Amino acid sequence: VRSPATSANLVLSLKVPRDGVIVPEIQSQTVAMTQKSTVGPYNIVSATYALDAIQVQSTTFDVTLGSGAADTFKSTGDLGTTCVDLDSTGCYTDSASKRVLTGRATASREMTQQACANYCSGWTYWGVEYGSQCYCGNAFSNPTTSTPASDCSFKCSGDATQVCGGTGRMSLFKSSKPSASNATIPGYSYTGCYTDSTAARVLKDRVYYDNALTIE
Repeated sequence: VRSPATSANLVLSLKVPRDGVIVPEIQSQTVAMTQKSTVGPYNIVSATYALDAIQVQSTTFDVTLGSGAADTFKSTGDLGTTCVDLDSTGCYTDSASKRVLTGRATASREMTQQACANYCSGWTYWGVEYGSQCYCGNAFSNPTTSTPASDCSFKCSGDATQVCGGTGRMSLFKSSKPSASNATIPGYSYTGCYTDSTAARVLKDRVYYDNALTIE
């Protein structure tokens, strides 16, 4: 939240399964957020609330201030990728012809270190480069060498207080959280992660809820 505000409220809308009824009950929970640190003109606030596996994917949340300002209708399903520990390894060389990280890539005029971490969720390494580029990978596809921190001097296009590499230089990070693995199920193969919508389900012939759900 922008200073001088130092607190906010986290308002969750939870879908709670009901026995014998396919439509869940909607419950609201409010948790006070407290200030943890300050970055530039912003105060960083946080709150903790435990959700079960189904609720993580179905709950929405709002962040509200006493002034009436609010950031609303966010999905907690995104928080597993949003809350990523940033463990910097330094400034490294990279080349457009021989990329170090080749698993996934994107570019944005609103690039930040956290935005790249979100995009590369599930990958071991990720890096920001040239102010607006983001690369992911589980290993180095081509050789790279460490360079002085001053070589990574480009401001992130989405946050001028952060550094996002340079020309031929990548601010390299390694996730401090282990990458999730996909279970192998006989007769089936994992095809990837896809978008879906509660208003227009991709798979709608049958629906099943279980608080102890597994892939099997």
